[in-house]
Amino acid sequence: MKKRNLGMTFIVLALALVFAGVMVVGDSFKRVQALKKGDIKDINTVSMGQLQEDDLVQGTFDTTWGSFAEEYETTYGIRTSKDSTKLYYLIDMKDYYLIYETSISSEYTQLDMMADELYEHCETLGEEEYVFDNWKPIRSMEVTGYAKEVSDEIRGYCKDALNDLTGGAGQEEMDYVEFYMISHCNFDTMGSALYIGFGLIGVGVVVLVICIILTIRAKRRAQQDSFY
Repeated sequence: MKKRNLGMTFIVLALALVFAGVMVVGDSFKRVQALKKGDIKDINTVSMGQLQEDDLVQGTFDTTWGSFAEEYETTYGIRTSKDSTKLYYLIDMKDYYLIYETSISSEYTQLDMMADELYEHCETLGEEEYVFDNWKPIRSMEVTGYAKEVSDEIRGYCKDALNDLTGGAGQEEMDYVEFYMISHCNFDTMGSALYIGFGLIGVGVVVLVICIILTIRAKRRAQQDSFY
């Protein structure tokens, strides 16, 4: 009974590895192919509504209203770390808003300083002055990433942030939020994800084949023992 349970455990593990590998390959294959072709959009020239799922983008952010949502590690629903595992920033592209997702701590720092700079600028404005009339940001950040659909949860947090910024006009401002957000990725290491995926599939298949062979041998031995 113990041997059978152990065998089933390895089979489940093998299937899990294959499944994980397929997910990794499926998630990164299209983007890796686009990168090889040099199919990368300039985020600073893209208009609202022109992004599509998995589009690769690069460019410069110079205006952000700061982070409005975060992800962090938990155990049984209790936060276990002060550090954020991921932050979501509201980027102002002047004509529309863009959500930026990142897990890079150095980007947290840079984007937070950019947000501070914008709010300090807002404090100098008169009642009739538009925010961007004399806006000349000092800080900026180069970005590379890919487009992905914004979840309903993140979209809800974004609406709350816009409500705070506009004094309750968050619903109206959501019409100017790009449907796809930009998720940070490093183009230099993107191809490695594909190799990891194929590696997981390979290991999973090998383990599965070994389990099948051992199971067949065990059954043959059991039949021989019962015969004698």
